[in-house]
Amino acid sequence: MNTDDRLEQASAEVRRQVGRIPLPVIHAGQMIRRRAAVFAVVVGMTALVGVTAWLTLPWSPSSPATSEPASPSTATSIGAPASSSTSTSATTTAPQTTNPSLLPDVPEVATGWDLEPGDVLVANGEGVHLVRAGELVGTLVTTPTEVALADGTGGLVLVIPDAELYPEHWPDLFVRGGRTLWRIGPDGSAEAIHEAATAEQRTLAPLSLYDVTVVAPLSPVPSLIFTQYQAVTPYVTMDHLMVLPLDGFSPPVLIPAETPGEGGVTGVGWQPAEGRFLMSTASDGGLWFSAWDHAGIELDWPTNPARQADPELAHHTSLTVVPGSSLIAYISSPESPEQSPSDLVIYDTAAGQEMARVQVTDPGTYVKFLHADSETVAISCITWSSETGYMYLPVLLFDLPTQSLRELQVAGMATMAATYGNSEPHT
Repeated sequence: MNTDDRLEQASAEVRRQVGRIPLPVIHAGQMIRRRAAVFAVVVGMTALVGVTAWLTLPWSPSSPATSEPASPSTATSIGAPASSSTSTSATTTAPQTTNPSLLPDVPEVATGWDLEPGDVLVANGEGVHLVRAGELVGTLVTTPTEVALADGTGGLVLVIPDAELYPEHWPDLFVRGGRTLWRIGPDGSAEAIHEAATAEQRTLAPLSLYDVTVVAPLSPVPSLIFTQYQAVTPYVTMDHLMVLPLDGFSPPVLIPAETPGEGGVTGVGWQPAEGRFLMSTASDGGLWFSAWDHAGIELDWPTNPARQADPELAHHTSLTVVPGSSLIAYISSPESPEQSPSDLVIYDTAAGQEMARVQVTDPGTYVKFLHADSETVAISCITWSSETGYMYLPVLLFDLPTQSLRELQVAGMATMAATYGNSEPHT
């Protein structure tokens, strides 16, 4: 078999996997699953060219987009005098990457920026970008970034790509995350606050970020909700849902939620009024939602729109919680997203009814991630072709009060910068 035949075979295998699992298998809960199939797809894509995330900044329209991180001297200071517009690196030492020329040991951070409620953070191959009132106003981090979340106190928490995947196999529909959680400050500081345990076996992207919110039973301060898996054998992993209070001293708390079957969670959020985590799961047993308390006990959810035992269950994935309300947002497709359009659904868990539904993708385009504040749901989409591999698409924003959809001219993984305890509930 010649090289072209092998490339075509690898491409066909990726398309087959995409059709089988409509959204990225982003794992949470505590479960055992084999990674061999996903690993085989990643290895099969070695010859495919990794995506160069496109983003042309307003102040340099002639500069081509690139997946290479900018040098420290090109970091942009946001909202600060010119004298302070230099990037600085923290003294924190991170684990050595396999390719330090592409991914630095410490994220490169601009200085002097600030965050406001309603800001959108978009992460891609050029770093973390700040969108305010629909306009791109600057770049906060110039290192390639998987996803970034506002930490509730004026800074960011982020994960950079796994060095074993970047750039040839990055971005990817099924794999999201790296090995270190970084806390970033507007003074240019970068502190490693949590690292995945190093295993002897090769593993893929053991950390995935989902949200920052106050989980009151565990801590009164904003806490990071993420997932981490641990290699048991080269082909089997144990996945965990974790909560890390961002107080600077508390260790991560394991939430021993357990999901049966091979697969993982495509979304997770905390509903404070009900005292429960809500999760969306994609596995060999189907796609469904579930509820768990902070001790990892599964709870009854009478208004659950996607029960595991429902024989008519559509492709419901990527659940996220709308803060300050009983609303959730998720993605629904009648069939695989490769074969059918996907809708964003806004659902009231108290009333047990849909509040809004709008089509957000055509067949062949996939929603990788949802994140919301009290007014807006950010929708991160990705597509694939044999020419480009996976490629981020422009971020979509759904406005909850007006139920309107708009597109940003920035592509990547988007999150909403929210304040905690000050937002008015939206019903």
